[in-house]
Amino acid sequence: MGLELETAWVQDRLGKAFPACRGKRECDFNGDGKIEEHEKLLDYDKDGKVGSAGDWVKYCQLNLQHIQRKDPFFEWGIAFSADNPIHSILNVVSTEHSSQEIREAYLVLTTVLEAVKHVLKVIKEELKDKDLCDHQKLIVVYAVLDKLGFNFKDKENLSFVESFRRKTVDCDTSALIFIALAHELGWPVYAMKPYAGHVALRWDDGKANYFNIERPGFIVTDAYYTGEKKADPKSIKDGVFMRNLSFKELLGLAYMDRATLKNSRGAKTEAVKDYETARGLYPQNTLMHFNLAQILGRMGKDNEAMPLYKLVIELDPLDSEAHLRLGQMMLKKNKYWEAKQYFEKVIELKPEDPIPYMAMIVVSYALKDPEKVIYYQRRVAELKALDNKKLASLAYGGLGIELYRAGSEKEAADEFLKALILNPENRWLGLYLTARNILPGVDLGVQGMVDNNRNGGVLSTFGLRWRLTSGKKPLRLHFRPEIGYAWTPGHHALDLAGNVQMEFKKPSWLFTGIFEAGAGYRFSLSGKGNEGAFIKYGPALGLRVQGLTMFRLKFMAQHLLSSPRDYSFTIGPEFIL
Repeated sequence: MGLELETAWVQDRLGKAFPACRGKRECDFNGDGKIEEHEKLLDYDKDGKVGSAGDWVKYCQLNLQHIQRKDPFFEWGIAFSADNPIHSILNVVSTEHSSQEIREAYLVLTTVLEAVKHVLKVIKEELKDKDLCDHQKLIVVYAVLDKLGFNFKDKENLSFVESFRRKTVDCDTSALIFIALAHELGWPVYAMKPYAGHVALRWDDGKANYFNIERPGFIVTDAYYTGEKKADPKSIKDGVFMRNLSFKELLGLAYMDRATLKNSRGAKTEAVKDYETARGLYPQNTLMHFNLAQILGRMGKDNEAMPLYKLVIELDPLDSEAHLRLGQMMLKKNKYWEAKQYFEKVIELKPEDPIPYMAMIVVSYALKDPEKVIYYQRRVAELKALDNKKLASLAYGGLGIELYRAGSEKEAADEFLKALILNPENRWLGLYLTARNILPGVDLGVQGMVDNNRNGGVLSTFGLRWRLTSGKKPLRLHFRPEIGYAWTPGHHALDLAGNVQMEFKKPSWLFTGIFEAGAGYRFSLSGKGNEGAFIKYGPALGLRVQGLTMFRLKFMAQHLLSSPRDYSFTIGPEFIL
């Protein structure tokens, strides 16, 4: 079998896999009702006695196929006793890994165990049979792991098996290593979840010796975790956090690990089944409920996902992600007040996270609260500026647009300039110039026309707009040079005009009232018909979309000064670009 074995371990493993054979030197491994020659322990190494390590190795090799039906990892995990929880954990996840990967994981764990035993033996000899204190024993394990090249990460998205094989472990997988070692060494070590997203170790002999361990071997009291206030006191009281995890709950972690792998490979239905099993084994683990809710949400089963997110919050009121997901679900259902409550709770829990502020922009739009829209846009811009220039540019630009819609052109220009500095793009330059009234707005119009001779025609116009007044006052003045092409049967003309527009609007108004008056000159293009100076005037009604006037319906009267009896009326839409 290629391993140095202690025969007592082999007998223990075989006795648990085949209880009827415990203490015997023969066993009906294949279950055919009779003992065959290879099912007897004999003097295989020819040393004159039966029961040496070599005899047990050969005995197991001859019957390995049948032994592994009862104990799948008998050969690879022989260094660990049969009731070590590591076997059950690896057995659960083995369906998603090759036998070679499982073997390599066991090999790494065996190497760690043998190294720790060796170091402890040497130290005990140096101390002349005096034992280390409990804390020092755990420091030895950390030192061995470091010497063997293990890398500790705060959070590693690897499966248990991959984590062992690559020697890259986070708090979850390093805790499993310690528990596997402690089981063999007789140490009362447990995994303990002090708060969401973290697993620590606890030495607890059930008597006086009780302490928690953080990498790389620091002893900490319970107050170390409760003082950080990362867990709600009620959650601690209810046993969600700060208690020793049982073997059953560790097995739940294995099913969650397998579910995560299945989900990453697209087997969502199978992943759901494993998460359900995991939740049954470890019902107070919020991450299991959360992950299952995520999968169900992606499968379009929001009604099944929502109670799970609510269960997470019930177990851990400080879970901001669950609040965020519920807020997003309420938003999808157009339940804006409910969404607002969840997003505000996320902001309370994670004030430096821009995501809930972005969500509140949408909610504030829906609740028609422009002041809140601007407030949350400003917060997003301030937060994004901390980590990503491009995203910060978008946030500042979005804030500028909101301020411009609200009529605060000067403030809007300041925000567009910030966006332009962070990410020089033409759109921010254009919006900045527009807000500063350097770049004109563009109007395109097509109106029906009727002259005094009751001739019908069409007037198409192209105009530019410069704002003459700014601020938040309801009345705005614009100067608008315009070129137009007029057509009636048998007559074509070109109009050049300069107009002044008076616009009445407020940020909360859906429509705006406009009165326009101007003067110009008409040039005949057909060699006949009237031409000359004219005046024009009339009202318009504008429609606002997201705070900006995008369309207006105009009614204008136009009089030729050289022939006051020649006039025309136009009515039709004008589009604002």
